[in-house]
Amino acid sequence: MALLLTPQAAFSENSFCLNSQYLEISFYSNGDLGTEAESDFASISYGNNFSFAGEWNTFSSIRLGDETEEFTAAIDFWPEVLDPENSRFSFGNKLSYHYLDYGRWCIENDILFEPFLKYTGEHDWYLKFSIGFAIKEQKLKVLNQWLDNTSFTADIEFDKKFSESFEAFFIFSTHDEYRYYLFPSPLYTLGVAYTFDNRLRLQASYQLYCCDMFISKVFLDGDQFKCGIRLYL
Repeated sequence: MALLLTPQAAFSENSFCLNSQYLEISFYSNGDLGTEAESDFASISYGNNFSFAGEWNTFSSIRLGDETEEFTAAIDFWPEVLDPENSRFSFGNKLSYHYLDYGRWCIENDILFEPFLKYTGEHDWYLKFSIGFAIKEQKLKVLNQWLDNTSFTADIEFDKKFSESFEAFFIFSTHDEYRYYLFPSPLYTLGVAYTFDNRLRLQASYQLYCCDMFISKVFLDGDQFKCGIRLYL
């Protein structure tokens, strides 16, 4: 889902200003394909947006599943000189960390560094593109062995607001908040969201995820439906 929040305050070099914050509860259900077939998950997340010598977003979340325990934290930053509120183009950087304990199978750590470019168009839409670098460290519990991998990451996100309350988005990416494949194994996500009185946001998305799409024959590894409730504090 989209994590970027609309800035609500002017930048100030010497003062801290908390612009918005939210709590979110989400539920996930996988289809009958792939290694995660017919599995269910639930997560609780906290995010905020603040200004301090630039614009910042932070996100942290815990997700529990049938055999999994996961934690994700991310922070992104726009420098003050590239004010996204007063310019159609904005540039920034995002740093993410993900931890997965997959029952008796494995433990995984993922660290991502992703510079991004965002273009905001007329009529309430934006296009965000990022390309970055990821480090994956995984322990196979059966073999008691650690494996290290490095990979590229990519993300293209299109978001369109049709009214003050309703928006739709499409994301093509190598990862999301909880799924971190090695490049290139893309995820396709289509979603909608509706916000009531700028306080309560309902959102739903459908995702297809593939393996080795650009190297060998396309292999659909699975699909997932997600729905969530976000409360702005």
